[in-house]
Order: sequence, then structure tokens, then C-alpha cells
Amino acid sequence: MEGRHDDSNDYTWNTDPTAGIIPRALQQIFSELGVDIDYTVRVSFVELYNEQIFDLLSRSENSQLESLRIFDDKEKGVSIIGAEEVIVLSLKEVYDLLRRGAEKRRTATTLMNMTSSRSHSVFTISVMIREPGLVDGEELLRQGKLNLVDLAGSENIGRSGATDIRAREAGNINTSLLALGRVINALTMGSSHIPYRESKLTRILQDSLGGKTITTIIATISPASSNFEESVNTLDYAQRAKNIKNNPEVNLRITRKGLLKEYKDEIDRLRRDLLAAREEKRAFLDQEKSSSSVQKGPEISSEKSNEPSTSENSAEIQKGKVAEIREKLQNGAQSVDAIRSLEQQLTQIKELQTSTQLELEEIRKRELALINENTLLRQNFAECLQKAENGEKKVEEIKQKQLENNKFILEDLRKKLAATECQRDILNKENGRLRDQLDNVNKNCEEKVEQIKQVQRRSESCDKLQLDRLQFELDSNNKKYEEAKQRL
Repeated sequence: MEGRHDDSNDYTWNTDPTAGIIPRALQQIFSELGVDIDYTVRVSFVELYNEQIFDLLSRSENSQLESLRIFDDKEKGVSIIGAEEVIVLSLKEVYDLLRRGAEKRRTATTLMNMTSSRSHSVFTISVMIREPGLVDGEELLRQGKLNLVDLAGSENIGRSGATDIRAREAGNINTSLLALGRVINALTMGSSHIPYRESKLTRILQDSLGGKTITTIIATISPASSNFEESVNTLDYAQRAKNIKNNPEVNLRITRKGLLKEYKDEIDRLRRDLLAAREEKRAFLDQEKSSSSVQKGPEISSEKSNEPSTSENSAEIQKGKVAEIREKLQNGAQSVDAIRSLEQQLTQIKELQTSTQLELEEIRKRELALINENTLLRQNFAECLQKAENGEKKVEEIKQKQLENNKFILEDLRKKLAATECQRDILNKENGRLRDQLDNVNKNCEEKVEQIKQVQRRSESCDKLQLDRLQFELDSNNKKYEEAKQRL
């Protein structure tokens, strides 16, 4: 699993037993095995810290100081020598071992993660199944192995605030991840040389990258915009790793006798290597002794002939010479180891130079592509900027025209409002005048009616003409009243 330093990496890798990758894998394994199958399950847990491999399940007090070695086998692949394998019978035992190893794993607090992993870890589950049935009187055995690798997240030292030891740890983490990136590049490009030996991490993952296994990679990213660059790098990492072609093979069934023979051959080979190393050291020691005796022989003989009583001193001298020869032998062995180490470093430097040249060519190609893309983006940006400027001008013209139209409409509305107010004043005045006329007519009518009543009361024998005249005046007044009323 690969990604930047944050909580998502640890959460995906190891969380609640019902959700984490390891618990799910273990539950699947034990559920598939069942109670009717004769099997043996072993687990191991190691970490890669500062390019040194340490056993997380060892109970030794110096387990974090004693580093393990990697051994390459053409048939079995890469294995870690000295890692403790613990036989487990239940999920609870595995969880206890996992918890014990996780407590010993190196972590530290940074600005980006309170429990930042400072190492890569490999949790290995080995299963041996005894299948029913016999072949030539021997039972069949089938072996399988599952490696769960947690890669420490890539770390930006400037953002994480790492200093001193933490900065060196981050540098080693990033160096191993860069070596893994070069291996992925070489595999995806079909290179004839794959730089597996640049880092112990790539050596451990050699079988998983382009080998005979089935490999799954989980890449974790952050949704935060501040981690955009790390997220893009992680996705690019995963995209390139996705193009690697593995050639998985089904585990072969072997008999118990074949397995014992395989172990015996391995032990014999190790014994032969040990004897060869001892013979080489013995020959070197004999050569040193013979050359020393030839050089010191005449001197010792003369001393014996002249001073027979100095035998004890001669013995002490011989002991000193033997100690000197042993020291020279040790120095010679150290020199041989140093030469081998230098040769190995030279080979690694050559491999690193080759991979660096390939990576440099790839970077140059990317740089050229980025330059072309940048030029195209600049052109597109200039076109968009010109279109935006033209659009702004058009929008400004439309706004100006709309503003002028609004001014004309507003002025027209003001004129209409003034005319309406003028007409309203005229109508109000006319209405007042008509009301006054109406009041006068009403008053006259009331006076005439009163006069008629008075005339009727004074004399009923009024002249008919006078009555008609009054009636006429009354009708006339009524007519005027109706006309005035209609005008209102």
C-alpha cells in the first residue's frame, strides 16, 4: 500500500478487526481452511527501517539492533534470513502477534500525522495444507504465502517539519520509494535491466513486481486541496504500477519426502558453503604461517644454538607471532569483505547510473511535453483573454446603451407624471366648483320649498297663476338641480 503521510494509510492498513486489510485477509484464510482441512499457518512480521531489516516478532531485547539479511534463491525467490515464524491456530493469536509487532514498529509525530510510520513493514502469512490422498505412499503438501506490505508514505520534509533523525528517516523512506519508482518505470518500459538491487525494499518486492505472484496495490490520497501535488504523484505512481505484467503460477503439490529432500539439500548446500569458507580461511592462515616461518627461521635457529635457555622467550615470541598472524588474517578477511562491498557498491552505482540515465531521458521527454503543453496553454490563455476582453467591451457597450435607454424612459415617465399631476389638480378644482354649485342649488330648492309651504299655509286661495309661476320656478330649479347633478 502506497500513499502520502496521513491517517488514511494507517486506517486502510490496520484498523478495526472487521474492516482492516489484515483482519479481512486472515478471516478469509481461516474461513476457507475450515475444520476438516489439516493445515499449518505461520506468520512473520518485519520492518525495513533506514535500509535495515528488523524482526518485529522477536522477543530478544536486542531485536531492534540486530538486522536481518536478504537471501536470493532462483527457485524460491527472495527470503529474509533469521525472521521468526510463529505457528498460529486462531485469529486471536494472529491479532495478538500483529498488535505486538505494531507496538515495536517505529513511529514518530510530525506536523502532518501524529503517528507517522518511519519504516516499511511486511506481514507474511504462510499456509501449508495436507491434502487427502496418497501418491506413491506419500501424502501431498501444498504451500502458499501472502505478503501484506505497508509502505511508509512519501514525505515532504518541509511540510512535515522533520529535522535531524526524522529528516534522515524521511530521506531513507523517499530514497527507497524512488528506487521502487525506477523499478516500476523499467518494468513498464520493457527495459532489459531492472534495478531491483538499488534498495532492500525493491529486493523484497522483487517477486511481486514482474514475478510469479498476484499483486494488488492500494493507493491512498487526500481530498484536501493542500495535498494536491502528493495526490497527483500517488495516482501517477499507481497508474504506472498498473501497467506491470506479472506471470502468476499455481503452487505445485509436493510430497512430504520431496519437502524433506528439499530442506536437506538446502542444509547440505549451506554446509558446503560454510566448509568452503572455512577452507579458504585455513588456506590463508597456513600461507601466512609458512611465510612467517621462512622469514623468522634462521633467526630462531641461531638463537637456539647460542642461547638454549631462551625457549620460554621463544614460545612467547611464537605466541605473539600467532596473534599477529591472526590479526593479519582478520584484517585480510575484513579487506576481502570491504573489496566485495566496494564491488557491490560499484555494481549498484552502475545500475543506479543506468537507471538515472533512463530516468533523465524520461524526464527530458516529459519536460519537452510539458514545454509544448505550456506553449499550447499560453496560446489558449491568450485567446481566452482576448475573448474575455472583447466580451467585456460588448458588455460595456450594452450597459451604456441600456443606461441611455433607461434615462430616456425615466425622463418620459417624469413628464407623464407631471402632466398627470396637472390634470389631477384641474379635475380637483372643477370638482370643487361643481360641488359649490350643487350646494347653492340645494339651498335655493330648500328656500323655494319653504316659500311654497308658507304660501300654502297663508292662503289656499292664492292666485292660480302665481301658483303656476311658483310651480314653474320649482320645475326650473329642479331641472337645474338635475343638470348640476349630472355634471358632478
